[in-house]
Amino acid sequence: PTARRSPSPIVIIDKLVCDDTTLFFISSRPGKDPLDFDIHDLVLTDVGAGQPFAFRGNLTNAKPKGEIATQGEFGSWDSDQPGNSPVSGTYQFTHADLNPFPGIGGILSSTGKFNGPLDRLGVDGQTDTSDFSIDPVGRGVPLHTDFSATVNGTDGDTFLHPVRALLGKSLIIANGSVVLVRAKHGHQIDLDVTAPGARLQDILSLAVKADKPPMTGTIKLRTKLMIAPSKDKVVDKLHLDGDFDADDARFTSATVRDKLQSLSRHAMGQPTNQEAGSAISDLKGHFRLENGVITFTRLNFSVEGVAILLDGTYNMHGGELNFRGDLKLNATISQTMTGWKSTLAKPFDPLFKKGGSGTVLPITITGTREDPVFGVSIFHKSFKKQMNTQKPQQ
Repeated sequence: PTARRSPSPIVIIDKLVCDDTTLFFISSRPGKDPLDFDIHDLVLTDVGAGQPFAFRGNLTNAKPKGEIATQGEFGSWDSDQPGNSPVSGTYQFTHADLNPFPGIGGILSSTGKFNGPLDRLGVDGQTDTSDFSIDPVGRGVPLHTDFSATVNGTDGDTFLHPVRALLGKSLIIANGSVVLVRAKHGHQIDLDVTAPGARLQDILSLAVKADKPPMTGTIKLRTKLMIAPSKDKVVDKLHLDGDFDADDARFTSATVRDKLQSLSRHAMGQPTNQEAGSAISDLKGHFRLENGVITFTRLNFSVEGVAILLDGTYNMHGGELNFRGDLKLNATISQTMTGWKSTLAKPFDPLFKKGGSGTVLPITITGTREDPVFGVSIFHKSFKKQMNTQKPQQ
């Protein structure tokens, strides 16, 4: 007779302690590098075949470098489909230094919880970075995020749905993915980003180092964001393609506000009325950021009586401006002037009328962010004026 095999003994380990060990997750997807974690101390309890076990551990995350404390329950282990093995728990991620990432800075902390099969983990949590910055172009701004994501615990691919970020006091909502690109040894970030009513001063603080941003107001923003894996600074590998609308923008410089109000008075045909005119502007258009240069199309800037339509570029590194377009005034050329100048200009009014505007003039904006130069062409002659001086250039 065939001998009966004795059943395998049931072995349960009450406590398993591992110090200074490395945990590897091998991806089932061809070409994917394993995900590994260096663990200072790991404690497993009630470990046995075919049953879940509890864990708690502390590890150092390599990039961004910071300490992670986690605890929860794992298993039971699915040997046929390891990615189907369930896991749940909580984590604390502290003092994560973002500065080693080229082009950004700040110290991040995060807490959250996770639950689900290993290759489809649902993760919910929050992060805080008190001084998030894009170096070398901007200043530190507080950044808080609440996020919900699906994470593949075997290779680190992350799908965000959504992230609600508070930059300063501005709400920004993002959906998308963070996926490892093996050939480039890094992750590619693809996001759809909307800001339904952000503050201009919060957004501009990331791009301007000045103590106070050049403009304040409310901005509506919608853009696609992509960061390719490379060792370049974030500002150089960041790609944006979107639209914005700021309908109540105000310049913080008193000099700029005075000049805008004066322009508005003249454009309304009331050059001597000191009560007329406005420095509150509307600003909207399409933008594309690539290699640290923002290209604007259909950029529309207006104050009462004036509309400026521009296309051009802005270099985020040096602040260089290069814009061309049209200046449209409600008033005719003669109405912008007083006295004998108005009388002399009146015969030329029809020459500058176009498309329902009283006056249309070709303009340029060049120079730099700190020292812009405005140019106007009249009868093929160009007149330029620096914003910070009274001396005209020809």
